[in-house]
Amino acid sequence: MKFLKKLFQSLKNLITCLILVFVTIFMINNRQIVAIEFSPIPINNFETRLFVLMILFYLAGLITAFLIYSNSLFKSFIKNLQQKRKIQKLEKEIHDK
Repeated sequence: MKFLKKLFQSLKNLITCLILVFVTIFMINNRQIVAIEFSPIPINNFETRLFVLMILFYLAGLITAFLIYSNSLFKSFIKNLQQKRKIQKLEKEIHDK
């Protein structure tokens, strides 16, 4: 069992290292400067690196997905809590008889 645990830990570390290598390569290959303009809105235009912009959009997507998923998690948590209370109440009724 310890072997499997160590194997999974090693795989996790390997995958983490691979992701870091890919992110580094991505950042090196996308160093172009991108100008962002808000033409109808009177906001100052700004320039940033392409990889920064892409990472920001990626993080915004992750946060959005987490919020959507957490809503269903919250609902299922409340449903499970209600069912546990109902089970405890029914068990108490059985023991009282």
